[in-house]
Amino acid sequence: MPDEVPVPNPDENDGPPKVLSSFTGLQSGISC
Repeated sequence: MPDEVPVPNPDENDGPPKVLSSFTGLQSGISC
């Protein structure tokens, strides 16, 4: 079970950055 915990960790780490990138792009478009 402990092995399954470290697996989702990396996935979640890759998730937030992608969302932040999308948000930054949206903000950039609104700023323009």
